[in-house]
Amino acid sequence: MRLVADHALAGSESFASPGLDYVKWPHPVRPGDSLRLRAEVIDVRRATTRSDLGILRWRWQLFNQVGGEVLDLVATSLFRLPG
Repeated sequence: MRLVADHALAGSESFASPGLDYVKWPHPVRPGDSLRLRAEVIDVRRATTRSDLGILRWRWQLFNQVGGEVLDLVATSLFRLPG
């Protein structure tokens, strides 16, 4: 999560997250591992009940230094829209 917060969410107006579709930990993360994040946008839309919020559905995949996947999840996040 720190990797996402420092890089993917830096400077955003992340408002909340209603939850995850799924989360998988296919391989362990070990001390000294170097991790790389891949984030893919699945869907983006404006909230119907709050026009100042956008809804982002995205997939995060985290890989270790040898390319082994250590995390796979799909999250829904709410972001405050500018203006």
